[in-house]
Order: sequence, then C-alpha cells, then structure tokens
Amino acid sequence: MGHLLNILSYIASFSVALMTLYLVQNFTIGRIPALRRIIIADKVFLKDIIFIGVALYIIATHFEIYLPYK
Repeated sequence: MGHLLNILSYIASFSVALMTLYLVQNFTIGRIPALRRIIIADKVFLKDIIFIGVALYIIATHFEIYLPYK
C-alpha cells in the first residue's frame, strides 16, 4: 500500500509543479506576440513545446519530490 501511495504522491507533486511552471511562463513570456504566432504541423504552438521543456528541466534540476511512505 505504501508503494502505491508513493507513486500517487510523486505523480501529484510532479503534475502540480509542471502546471505551475507552465502557467507562470505562459502568463509572462507567453504574451510576446512573436511566440504566439509560430505553429508546428498546424496543431501545436512552438511556445507550448518550449515551455514544457523548460518546466521539465527546472523540475529535474531544482526540485526534490518528497516520498512520505517509505
């Protein structure tokens, strides 16, 4: 049971950190008009790919996710 709770805690912490970093970037840097116009394959904005990549990098290098059930 503790292993399942650790997995759920890890996923929830990672999701909150990812979405928070993405939204901060989107509401600050994402308002630049040049970034809002570039679309890849008529479906995905380039800024979304960049913001998710930067958020993943920040999480991997600066965050340590706590696992409460060991």
